[in-house]
Formats: sequence, structure tokens, C-alpha cells
Amino acid sequence: MGVADNGGTFSADRPRSRRSFLFIAGALAAGLIGIAADRVFARADGSAEKTVEVTDGDGNVHRFPLAVDGRHSITSSLGTNTIAIENGFVRMESADCPNHDCIDQAPLCDASGAIICIPHRLIVRVISTEEGRSDSAFA
Repeated sequence: MGVADNGGTFSADRPRSRRSFLFIAGALAAGLIGIAADRVFARADGSAEKTVEVTDGDGNVHRFPLAVDGRHSITSSLGTNTIAIENGFVRMESADCPNHDCIDQAPLCDASGAIICIPHRLIVRVISTEEGRSDSAFA
């Protein structure tokens, strides 16, 4: 009973394999939706747990909460840069370096990148306040 002409498999296997496929596809979709929602809400609510860390060319480290809007000038022996923190993002607002490439770099809201001013040897990154360290590859 149930033996088909397609190589000896049971015809009852076909509906089960389709159900398994749908179950796995649904589980993967739910997981991806959960990850996406976590990232969206972490950006909206998690900025209070994040800190902007600026390392200047003299080796000094400056830290500012990502949740508090403001402008901060960092001066080292190599020059002055000003960062702006607004709405959970940090960006390079101004620099007295010759090429201003750092001003054109994308704003940061998480540890996925860094803003770098090469002439001033200045690095801006976002770190997790809970861990007290960056969870990025730039650490």
C-alpha cells in the first residue's frame, strides 16, 4: 500500500516533505524578521547604551554618550576636528586638515564602521557602553 512507480518511495512522503519545507521556510522567515526587528528597535532604543569613542593623534581617548546631542571639538598636536552627535548618529562636522575626506564619511549609529581622519590620526567609532568595548572589527 502506498508504493508508487517512482522508484519505490511512498506517496505519503511527498506531502510530508512539502510540509517540512514550508515549516523550515517559515522558521527561517520568522528568524530573519526577528533579527531585522531587533536591529531596528536597537537603533531606536539602544542609543542610550552606546558611546562615541574618539581616539586622537596624541593617543588620548574621548568618550561621549550617543544618546546626548551635541558638538565636541577634539584638538591634538596634529589639528582640530569637530564631531556632531544628533538623533543617535555621530558624524564629522569639521576638520582643519587639508583634504576633509573625514567630513564626507557616512555618519555612524553602531559599531559597524569608523570615521577616520588620516592627517590628524583621529578615529571615531561607536562602542557598547555595557561591555565597555567595541564589538566591531575596528577594536
